[in-house]
Amino acid sequence: TLAAAAEQEHQRAAGAWHAEWLPLSDLLTRTASAASWSADLLSALHIDPARMRANLDATGGSPLAENITTLLAPALGRIPAHDLVANASARAAETGVSLTDALFADAEPAARLAEAALTRPELESALRPESYLGATAEFIRRALSAHADCDQALSN
Repeated sequence: TLAAAAEQEHQRAAGAWHAEWLPLSDLLTRTASAASWSADLLSALHIDPARMRANLDATGGSPLAENITTLLAPALGRIPAHDLVANASARAAETGVSLTDALFADAEPAARLAEAALTRPELESALRPESYLGATAEFIRRALSAHADCDQALSN
């Protein structure tokens, strides 16, 4: 309804924009409800780093497969790199081996890795979650800074 009501005549029609009121207020109510439920859920959230690590280890590196695609893309091209990693991921899931083992198990993927000059230690490093944090520290710093600025503004 909001998308349909968005298209208006020059400078918004005199009556058609009223169609936005009900769906917009409904969306605001639902958003506020979701935010309230989220606050309740998050307040009871308990982080279990050991369980998180066990879950990641059980995947054999599959959640970070895109990182390998990115490393291979300059040498192989984006689509061939994607296909190589997708096929290896499927083999890893079927056989229960790690993504690294699946990539080095067959001659063709291993040859493509050699073509891209990607060694087994480099591959294993790229599949470690600790090496995949990117700009996380900067995002955290900015969020905490914004929170502190907000608290300061509210106290003034």
